[in-house]
Amino acid sequence: MIISKNEKGVTLLIVLVFSAVALIISAGLIYMVMQSTRMAGSTKRYKSVYEAAAGGVAVACEVINAGANPNIPGIQNFQIPNNPRLFDPAVGKLNVPATSWPSTYSRSIDINTADPDISFTLGANNEYQIYINIIDMVGNMTGVIRGTGMSLHTSGAVQNAGSSVTSLNTPRLFTVEILAQSTVNVLERARLSVLYQY
Repeated sequence: MIISKNEKGVTLLIVLVFSAVALIISAGLIYMVMQSTRMAGSTKRYKSVYEAAAGGVAVACEVINAGANPNIPGIQNFQIPNNPRLFDPAVGKLNVPATSWPSTYSRSIDINTADPDISFTLGANNEYQIYINIIDMVGNMTGVIRGTGMSLHTSGAVQNAGSSVTSLNTPRLFTVEILAQSTVNVLERARLSVLYQY
């Protein structure tokens, strides 16, 4: 029996194994860099649509404060499609508690059957569609005075010819739902729920 001592093929085999390991490591690094870039872009897009939703919160507060169509600069296509649903003194969402609303009033935002109380677009090129719906209102809370600050006021009076008259207890708490959605990519959306005292 003759044993060959030719080791020329072993070097080639070792080089191929190291090349395969280096290729696998390089592919893994490239994949991680691509995933990191994709996640950074996704985070940036979400932050943009979240900021648009925060703008929707400000508009909702302005509509509630104005009690009508406010003049808000910088937004396009501002629509309150069903004014009586918001402003009617007898059944409007801004005027009577939610327990008195007709059953036809929507209590959430479903973009498949979009029937928002307020809608508009934001952005230089109308990049974001904003939908706002008032989904609950609790009014005339006892022992609380209607105020414009961030906290519920517990006392207050008005002066009239030297006498003091206690204010009416008519504060209201609104639960407002805001949906912001990119007009370019409908998968980019943010939904906020806000409790607002007026």
